Amino acid sequence: MRPLRHFRAPLVDLVEPMPYAVAQHMPDALFPPGPRHYWKSSFLRSLGDGGIDTILARFASVPSPGTLVIIEHGVGAVSRVDPDATAFGHRGWSSTSS
Repeated sequence: MRPLRHFRAPLVDLVEPMPYAVAQHMPDALFPPGPRHYWKSSFLRSLGDGGIDTILARFASVPSPGTLVIIEHGVGAVSRVDPDATAFGHRGWSSTSS
């Protein structure tokens, strides 16, 4: 994170340890009750130039101004939990998981 924070002063810097419940509620204002929201997820072992190029190319033709892309970094403690230990079993996609 140091290179990003020193490149230019961020408008908002919310990168910090936080309880999962807090992270879950962060985007609530973007998804008000009423509209039907559609979610789709993909898991990548790494996000190289090819992945970034693909995201940018696809995002150029999104169907709604409310469309957004969220990239979550799933390493650390989340990747050390056994996939069978919780309802969320998609932990093996992380490049650091065993």
